[in-house]
Amino acid sequence: MTELAPVPDTETEVESVDNGQGYEGKACTGITFKADEHDCSKYYLCLNGVYVDLTCPAPLVWNKNHCDWPAKARCKGKASLKITEDQEEKPIIACYFTNWAYYRPGKGKFGPEQVDASLCTHIIYSWAHLSNTSQIVPGVPELDVDNDFLGKISELRLDGVKVILGVGGLHNSRVSNWSEMVSTKEKRTSFIESAHKLIKKWNFDGLQLAWQYPVCGQEICTETDEENDEKSNFNALLTELSKSLRQYNLEFSAVVSPNPKVAAVAYDPEVLTATLDWMAIAANDYYWSTNSRTEYLLPMQSSAPSEVCDYKTMLSYWSSVVPSRQLVMSVPAYGRSYTLRSELFVHPGAPTAGPGDAGNYTQVPGFMAYYEICNGLKTQYWEEMPTEEGMSIVHGSQWVTFLRPQEVFKIISTSSKMGIRGAALWALDLDDWRSECSCEPWPLLTALRQGATPKEIKIPVKWGHVSGKLWGDENEQPILALHGWQDNAGTWDTLAPLLYKKRPILAVDFPGHGFSSWFPPGMVYYPWEFARLILYIKQYYKWDKISLLCHSMGSIAGLRFASLFPDDVTFYIAIDSLIADDYDLNAVVDKYPTTMLKMQKAHSRLEDEPPSYTIDEMIKIWHKGTRQSVALDSVKYLITRGAKPSTTDPNKFYFSRDSRLKHILFTPEDKRFVEALVKRLTCPTLYVKGLDSPFASDDFSVEMRELIKKINPKFDCHMVPGTHHLHLNEPEKVANLILPFYEKYNLIK
Repeated sequence: MTELAPVPDTETEVESVDNGQGYEGKACTGITFKADEHDCSKYYLCLNGVYVDLTCPAPLVWNKNHCDWPAKARCKGKASLKITEDQEEKPIIACYFTNWAYYRPGKGKFGPEQVDASLCTHIIYSWAHLSNTSQIVPGVPELDVDNDFLGKISELRLDGVKVILGVGGLHNSRVSNWSEMVSTKEKRTSFIESAHKLIKKWNFDGLQLAWQYPVCGQEICTETDEENDEKSNFNALLTELSKSLRQYNLEFSAVVSPNPKVAAVAYDPEVLTATLDWMAIAANDYYWSTNSRTEYLLPMQSSAPSEVCDYKTMLSYWSSVVPSRQLVMSVPAYGRSYTLRSELFVHPGAPTAGPGDAGNYTQVPGFMAYYEICNGLKTQYWEEMPTEEGMSIVHGSQWVTFLRPQEVFKIISTSSKMGIRGAALWALDLDDWRSECSCEPWPLLTALRQGATPKEIKIPVKWGHVSGKLWGDENEQPILALHGWQDNAGTWDTLAPLLYKKRPILAVDFPGHGFSSWFPPGMVYYPWEFARLILYIKQYYKWDKISLLCHSMGSIAGLRFASLFPDDVTFYIAIDSLIADDYDLNAVVDKYPTTMLKMQKAHSRLEDEPPSYTIDEMIKIWHKGTRQSVALDSVKYLITRGAKPSTTDPNKFYFSRDSRLKHILFTPEDKRFVEALVKRLTCPTLYVKGLDSPFASDDFSVEMRELIKKINPKFDCHMVPGTHHLHLNEPEKVANLILPFYEKYNLIK
């Protein structure tokens, strides 16, 4: 997760204590922050020469220059609310509802009854408008009020979704009302009061500002733009709105420009960070059909000599200036169409004669809903022209650019890996919600949800909790994925996205690993406990049977469970291990005294912070510690759950797994016992062995593998070039073996 560097305090007179009086109203310079020394959730923003007091939304607390989770902050004061271990940050899936879609003819008509709230965490009602009296008013009164659209959307809160009132939007932003409204304190106050009135009347959960955009509008900013007062006035509005909304625990977000050249002039990132709960990068509004040349709607990548801004550039810019946990990537469910000047030139950058033909339902030149485009592909001949930069189709003089589900998934998956908090779809009515041309309804929203950050899971246990991450539908029983010794659930970050569309995957952190609780002091980690954990999870979720995807130590635990409970396992997939390696017993006994002494030392230092390193140093250490099995580029997936910031050096981190794990007494088991165990493995089993791995290569491991092959007709074994962590480094290799295994034994219903 990207975090901002600490912002230096440039107050004219630095005060070491606030003497309980606070800094509200005191003089300062620049745009800077001060933490309250008595209340962890309170902070002060220097704006227009004086400090303004603000409060983080519960349960967050102030952390240097942004609101953050208590575990990541180092506040020594009190928190406003009791923080419990169950509180966690969930991904945002924001869905835009547009009131005007109700006026579309025939199958294009879309109203509140068509919204499937179960697919969203937030529904943004688009749009209320800013009037010429600085008041927020319904955008389409005959629908919003007379037909009770505001009330009907608000009722979706009963389904557990947050309903947010959006104000502004593209067309309303083009009027001068916005500049006028922010210009004085009195007009901003009138705006804020009208916001509260509407939110309270219709029982909404918060407000989203969609002024597109301060200072520059939709154009590239000029030096003249930079000299006006609009940005400072907008900062004042954000600060006053944030202070007012948070008094009532209302959520506050904003739509921000995807164009770095606009954003750099329009916004002060420090103010956005300090005042907003989250911001939506409006990547759905980057290129327009009024351009003189064809451009991809949202470029997947840039290529010379074009200077287009691709989605990665947008994400990189925004995640460099605000914390990634405050960002949501908004993608379009529509296409832009152009009329070509010549049918001989159909490539990106080709000259245009104007916008393309309007869609049959949306009826706007240069604009087509995704369902109009995919229906057109079914009923007419369009030449598809996919490239690495984007997707376009051409028919005669008509050139259309849009995103398919695979592009949506790639964009959101990439943003999730960058630590971006969530995703948004503009808009619900433009997706193929009727399943006119897709196998299932909502293909774009489904792809967006699948690409978003996996859901964090906590399973309560007597000593705390077992953490995990879930890919896929939480209403369907997942495959349980188990990692190796001293790894964590991040080991599945590259493979799981290739598999979970067939069936969800729940990857857990073993006790003492990743985000899971450590065993209590005085206890030791015993490998058979990991097999018992499988039984605990099965019983906790009341699953009749369990399916296992395992690596290394997780594979050993998986085989033990599958052999002890053969009727309870649907299938078992093991990567690079089946049983514990065979060791020379004399060498084991010789090593035990040293291991015990180190274990004792680890027990005495559980409260001490381990040595800390820079991220680059940690990557090299992790890579070397696995005998170079985890590629340098793959270590990042494990570090996400395996490192914490040092409390003594803000630029360093330490390995956060329980240090007792380094000194487990691995006890060799009697070979007759192991043989009796593997003879009970009867479920469909897939074993993938890395040829470059030193593990599971001893004579006894090979002998047991051959025994399983002999007695279990559903045992598939593959020898694949790769290291012990081939599933993490080269996930496609492993996925290409797992997917046929599913089909061969009819394992996915």
